[in-house]
Amino acid sequence: MLRKTLRLGLETESMVEGNQSEIKAWM
Repeated sequence: MLRKTLRLGLETESMVEGNQSEIKAWM
């Protein structure tokens, strides 16, 4: 269960980073 949570957190983090770079590209 802990590994699942960690993996989910990593996926969410990478998604957030991707969104930030997309926003920067728009600006």
